[in-house]
Amino acid sequence: MQLLLFIAFEWKLDVLLQKYISIKRMWRIHRKKNNVCITILTCVCLGNLLLYIAFTNLRAEYIKIKHHSDGRIQTKLNVKETEDGEEHERYIVNEPFKCNQRNVELIIVVCSSLDHFKQRKAIRETWGKSAKNESFKLVFLVGTWLQSRFSKINNIFSKEISTYRDIVHGDFIDSYQNLTLKSIYMLHWVKTYCSHANFLLKTDDDMYINIPNLFRALRKQILTKFLMGNLITGAKPVQDKSSKWYTPKNTFPEVYYPPYLSGTSYVISNTVLSELYNATKSSKYFWLEDVFITGVCAKVAGIFQIHRNDMTFNTPEPFGCSLKSLISGHKIKWQTMYSVHQEVIYDNSSVCNKSK
Repeated sequence: MQLLLFIAFEWKLDVLLQKYISIKRMWRIHRKKNNVCITILTCVCLGNLLLYIAFTNLRAEYIKIKHHSDGRIQTKLNVKETEDGEEHERYIVNEPFKCNQRNVELIIVVCSSLDHFKQRKAIRETWGKSAKNESFKLVFLVGTWLQSRFSKINNIFSKEISTYRDIVHGDFIDSYQNLTLKSIYMLHWVKTYCSHANFLLKTDDDMYINIPNLFRALRKQILTKFLMGNLITGAKPVQDKSSKWYTPKNTFPEVYYPPYLSGTSYVISNTVLSELYNATKSSKYFWLEDVFITGVCAKVAGIFQIHRNDMTFNTPEPFGCSLKSLISGHKIKWQTMYSVHQEVIYDNSSVCNKSK
């Protein structure tokens, strides 16, 4: 009897042990599954967190961009509030002491693009060399790009800034649609840091400027309040949707643009600088820079426009020979800027006569 009880007890114990082992094995399997689930859940959460961070960084660049109903692309980064309660343009890189000398007669602002290193170099080494003179100063105005694009040229650009100290880097997205905003920055910078200069010349980095001819024209000028350049009248908004200059009727409902100066190069006398800048604040924003600044705002401010045939927006041929008698020439590639400059400053009458 005792033997039977012992066998029964051993059998029961073995069954219990098997059940215990089975339960323990199942618990381990469930624990592994739970660990896998927890791991997957953790990865999902971390992935979402990384996506959120990436999206936030990307959005930080785009959230500053605001599309207005009137066509303006405005960045919230480009303004700061000062003690007077007004908003003013901000600069990533500035040259506030460029016009420290009090006898500055002319400040030239060349609108350029971040990656136009060769164009800026060509200007510095040709017609812009005169900027070392105390009466004439030159700066290049550029906007900014999205960080992903800007990082590719950051090192070269930083070196250029420190080497030449002639770049003003505005805190706005640089695009064709934002050229008006760029010119508003130009007006603000000159008004703030170089208002004592007698004249401001706005131009682009594909322009050749005959500095001696420009000075002669300005010194002969009798009027003290004016805009000067190639005056365009009777121009209509382009309604062709395939055109680079397509203008929807809701952005400019009038049949004709007001008379305006070609944006390739124009002069502003310092006596109307503040009036013109203030007019940009009170006028309905328009994306075509020359129409808005020298047409719409000039009309609002009541500024007289002077027409100059020799401030051409065409490409003169032969380049250097033609530019001997002009103030400006358009679409001059950086590769030819050097030869053009040589023809302008040296007396190559025999060469010019042959080219006629």
